[in-house]
Amino acid sequence: MARYLWNLLLILDQAVNTVLGPILNLVFRPEPAARFGDPGETLSSVFGKNVRAGKCVGCRIVCGVLNWIQPGHCADSIQTDEGARAD
Repeated sequence: MARYLWNLLLILDQAVNTVLGPILNLVFRPEPAARFGDPGETLSSVFGKNVRAGKCVGCRIVCGVLNWIQPGHCADSIQTDEGARAD
């Protein structure tokens, strides 16, 4: 049951990234690093990629909060095989 709930949270995370991607790209302005909106990528992955690239102050703040809850969350969540489909 725990795995089922985890999978539901993962799907929700990816759906939010997909639906709100264009808005998040305007708010966080992650250029030229990772952009939001890829349907197979989680929000934490995009935030982590942008922090790693040093291109997004807002992303560092979000990752700071997530890393406080779970140390290393954003860095551990980076999906190197996702993100190419975002516009």
